[in-house]
Amino acid sequence: MKRKFKKKRWKKKRVRKYLLPVEKCVHLNEKFPDSNAHHISAGIIIYIPVELHRHIDHSLKNGYNMAIINTLAFQFLFGGLN
Repeated sequence: MKRKFKKKRWKKKRVRKYLLPVEKCVHLNEKFPDSNAHHISAGIIIYIPVELHRHIDHSLKNGYNMAIINTLAFQFLFGGLN
């Protein structure tokens, strides 16, 4: 049982290895209350509302739903979404 826990923990670390730390990324806007950092790409972040970020399942690693969530993030950034 212990081995499975260690294996999952290692896998989680390996998955996030391709992302730069938030401090080293380019931020397109400022953090605000109730916001999450959304990675447009491995080194670019847009802060969007938590509800918007969790609304669509997405994955930067395999590109799952990234076009949809990025479109919504840019609409929020440029004032298309309230």
